[in-house]
Amino acid sequence: EQIPRQAQQIFEKINQLQKQTQIQFDEYAKFILENTNEKIIQKDFQAQFTKVEVLSNLLKSLYENKKYTNNFQILSFGSFGMVLATKKAKLDKKEIVLKIQKIEDEQHIQNEISIMQKLKEPLVVQLYDSYIIENKIGPDRYSVFELEKCSCSLDEYLDRQNKDGQFNDDDKYQIAIQIIDSVNYIHSFNIIHRDIKPENFLVYLDGKQPEIKLCDFGLSAQIPDNKDSIQAIESIGNLGYSAPEILNKQDNELKIYSKKSDSYSVGLLLAFLDNYQDLKKNAPFTFLLMTKKQLDKPFEKSKIKINKNSEIYKFINLLVVSDSGQRASLYDIVEQSDTKFLTNSKEMKQIVQKTLLVQNDKKIEQNTTIKIRSIKDLSKAQNYNIVEIYLESNSIGDEGAKDLGTGIAQCKNITSLTIDLYNNSIGAQGAKDLGTGIAQCKNITSLTLSLFNNRLFAQGAKDLGTGIAQCKNITSLTIDLQSNSIGDEGAKDLGTGIAQCKNITSLTLYLLNNQISQSKEQFEKILRDQLKKQEIKQIQLNVIKQHNLTQ
Repeated sequence: EQIPRQAQQIFEKINQLQKQTQIQFDEYAKFILENTNEKIIQKDFQAQFTKVEVLSNLLKSLYENKKYTNNFQILSFGSFGMVLATKKAKLDKKEIVLKIQKIEDEQHIQNEISIMQKLKEPLVVQLYDSYIIENKIGPDRYSVFELEKCSCSLDEYLDRQNKDGQFNDDDKYQIAIQIIDSVNYIHSFNIIHRDIKPENFLVYLDGKQPEIKLCDFGLSAQIPDNKDSIQAIESIGNLGYSAPEILNKQDNELKIYSKKSDSYSVGLLLAFLDNYQDLKKNAPFTFLLMTKKQLDKPFEKSKIKINKNSEIYKFINLLVVSDSGQRASLYDIVEQSDTKFLTNSKEMKQIVQKTLLVQNDKKIEQNTTIKIRSIKDLSKAQNYNIVEIYLESNSIGDEGAKDLGTGIAQCKNITSLTIDLYNNSIGAQGAKDLGTGIAQCKNITSLTLSLFNNRLFAQGAKDLGTGIAQCKNITSLTIDLQSNSIGDEGAKDLGTGIAQCKNITSLTLYLLNNQISQSKEQFEKILRDQLKKQEIKQIQLNVIKQHNLTQ
């Protein structure tokens, strides 16, 4: 009796201390918010972080991490999230910033991390570390980026320098050189930024000359080695700084993003830099109207008054060209100019070449196909991106499917996945666990599932569809669900899940013997309605109408 009583007293003491700790962090959150400039607070439009309970729990999680001194300052808010200034807890007390984002799409976060890890030169803001915070009061999860701390944004720096009257043409030119250098640097890795604007360049002041650093790679993309552009239905980035091949497309038309579209944006940014006093009030809207007119050489033929006699204008005139075929690339400018660019130096070219060779070695390793015939061998597949799993007629059941899903979730490099579970009776729960595992593989572009005769029923089809829906990059999808009695509801829910994969161009479904009442034509119409905004080149269906052997 004595021991349980003592244990209860200990638990009560722990709970009391936890409540006191939470109250302290609530008070700290209130203090930070009260001492943050109101203009900064107002930028948190959706109040994602300025609620005391949210900020308090984030601060508590950061403090418990024991990586930082307990001294945080809100620097800014944006569509991306919140930026805090703090110091490392280690002896050097290094100043850093923490970029905190609520995770809406984990693949989006992983993409940003992957890109920043490739960029190690001072031309871009450096990523020191990244991790995830689990919200203790709700379902939200947050990513935290530890980033290099700079002095201010380019926009803020230009405003300050112009007010002080200390900004001369040579200062502007040196900044222009660094802007071109930084974007050309990421282009050398086949990375495009897609959101070039003054706010996405930071200034580091620790000497006579300001250092300009490109930042915020949340909308950036890696162009495949065999292509020179990528396409998207939605417009990405600040429209005021967008190129004509993006801005002048209809909502349902594909927009083309390339190094040349970045180049146009850089040209507009240079015009903003060189003519700050005249353009600072409404530059994005002014540029948007000009670009929409699709003039051959916009600044030559528009009524916008800019300095056409400056050294910077020579670059602007080559970059702000409506026809992307006639537009200069940043590489062309760097290679052909008499100006000394960092990215044209022998040292930088050697660094880039060495980095590319290392990355290419990793690609060669990952592109090797591995075939798995036992669940226990799945651990061998973690460094491969083409994985084929053959477990037909193995009677793995729902427990085996759970183990399979757990193993697949660890294979983060997969881009092409084939799973053959013919006749394994995994059931609805097994389908759910398998779908959960597949959902963790955010890089999958090709998925083939053979689940013939596995007793999935409607719930299994629904849960499988939910898992597939998380794989946003799928372009080719083949699913064999014959003889699973999924019925109309299961087919509908499966289609709803598939419809979330916006990049599908090829879809093949085998749904024979599933008690689906719709004819093939009706079911295909339902699918096409759900996928109507997608550029699907091929849909192949095998569906049998209930009580009718006509396909």
